[in-house]
Amino acid sequence: MKKTEEKQEQQMQEILTLKGNKMRLIEKMFDLQKHEMEVRSKLKEEQLSLTKQDIEARAKQSEAQLLTTELGIMGADLDKLSPSVRAYYSAMQQQIMERRGIITPHDSNGA
Repeated sequence: MKKTEEKQEQQMQEILTLKGNKMRLIEKMFDLQKHEMEVRSKLKEEQLSLTKQDIEARAKQSEAQLLTTELGIMGADLDKLSPSVRAYYSAMQQQIMERRGIITPHDSNGA
């Protein structure tokens, strides 16, 4: 009878050891999943930051292109242009000055 009890005790120890190993594996798997989620979250944040920087850079580039175009329009010598082109450039200059807050739309009507 003692041998049977020893065998049962040994089997119980093996079962407990296996269950302990299983628990450690489950914890390790959970930690790995948690780490993966943290890494993915960090990558998402970095992607959003890069996207935001790209949008800001494109906006600055667009503004620079607009300023270059406006400079060309504002610097045009209207006296050297044909009447139809002069009217176009004059209207564009008016719009630029209004957009930049140099004059108000009301000023342009009275000028």
